[in-house]
Amino acid sequence: MKHRLLLILPLFWVACQTDNAVVPGLDPGEMAYNDEAGAVRKLYCNSGKCEDPLSIEEYKYDASRRLIRVNRISRNAKGSLEVFSYDELTYDEAGRLVRKTNFFKAYNLDGWTPGSVFEFEYEGGSLKTERQYQVLYPQNQLSLIGTVRYGFRDGKKVLQESFDLQNRLSTRVEYEYRKNVLSRESYYNGEGKLFRKVEHSFAGNRRVLNEYWSGQDKPISSMEKRYDDQRRLSAEETKVMNPLLCAMLPGWVRYEY
Repeated sequence: MKHRLLLILPLFWVACQTDNAVVPGLDPGEMAYNDEAGAVRKLYCNSGKCEDPLSIEEYKYDASRRLIRVNRISRNAKGSLEVFSYDELTYDEAGRLVRKTNFFKAYNLDGWTPGSVFEFEYEGGSLKTERQYQVLYPQNQLSLIGTVRYGFRDGKKVLQESFDLQNRLSTRVEYEYRKNVLSRESYYNGEGKLFRKVEHSFAGNRRVLNEYWSGQDKPISSMEKRYDDQRRLSAEETKVMNPLLCAMLPGWVRYEY
């Protein structure tokens, strides 16, 4: 289960729209866009060729092709790549993800230390609730920091609601589909006011996600996704349409299978 805020990235990862931007349409056609194809590595790059990645995520699977570990690799003070945190994922007998634990290296503790825990509950075969915990030390206790509730229709996620410690709604996200392909994400605050939306458009093996803030009719940022001949997600390029940020470097992601 991968929850992604796809368009808000570190500032060194954004740039103005390039001249060869794809001109997409609203209809996904007959193309199947597979963002969950089981990549073995995700490379964050500062160039389109990605010869020298800034950081890497490595994905490990069990014999049933269930994701069981994610290694996050970044550059240390010497410039070498090393694992600085990782996730372990646990499944129940039905093959459903029930727990994810993040580990990190703490300077004042030996070895790997659990920092956060996510627990998942299901209802009627669909994900219903996610509880998010922080691990407190030295008691080694779990402290609830948030809850997420989900709504599904015909096997597709249509609603995601986030709640704070007082069980107050903080964010609601509604998902819309066209030909069973995600086409729009609408973000509302706790008072029900729209503050962000992401529109998906399509052009063959390319998919463009344009992000809008409330009250603006032009996108503030854009992500172009590209898919290989097997319709697996192969690359992403993120950029912004803000003239003040034009001098910043673009952000590229490459997937390896």
